[in-house]
Amino acid sequence: MNKVIENYVLKEKLGSGQYGDVFKAEDQNNGQVVAVKVMNVKKFKATPKLSEFTSNEIAILTKVENPHIIRFVEMLRTANNYYLVYEYCNGGTLDELLKRKKFLTEAEALKMFVQILDAFKVLFREKILHRDLKPSNILFHDGVLKLADFGFCKELMDDNSMAQTMVGSPIYMAP
Repeated sequence: MNKVIENYVLKEKLGSGQYGDVFKAEDQNNGQVVAVKVMNVKKFKATPKLSEFTSNEIAILTKVENPHIIRFVEMLRTANNYYLVYEYCNGGTLDELLKRKKFLTEAEALKMFVQILDAFKVLFREKILHRDLKPSNILFHDGVLKLADFGFCKELMDDNSMAQTMVGSPIYMAP
C-alpha cells in the first residue's frame, strides 16, 4: 500500500541513509515524480546536530540554483516524521555506474568532471562546503549529473572562515 503525505504518494523505496529512507513519490496535484527523504522525529531528539544539518541543507539548497545541484522542493512534517522533498533523479548514482561499468573512458570522466566543477563553482561563489562528496552522492537525471546530499554542508561567513567540525564519510575524507 502506498503512503500519502499531503499531496505526495510515496511509492517505492529508493535507498536508506544514516538518518532516513528515500522514496520515489508522485505529486498528486501535477503528476510530477519527486524523491522524498523520510526522517523520524525521534532521530532529531537522539542526534542534536541533525536539526542543524537539516536546516543548513534546506537553507543552502533553496539559495543555490544550478542544473548540476539537486533541487529542493519543500519540507513537510507530521507528528512522527519530517519529509524532505527533492527533484527525482532517474539515472541512479555514480557509485552504481562505476560498479556496473568497472571504469570510465577519459571522455566520460571528463564530461562528468566538467559538470561537477560547474556545481562547485556555485558552491565556491556562495562560500558553501559540501563536506560529503562521494560517488553515491552524485546522481544522474536524463544523463545530467546532479550533486546531492547536502546533509553535512556548511556555509562559511567570509573568505577566511574555516569549518571546525569533521563530518562526512571517512573513506572519502582527505588525509
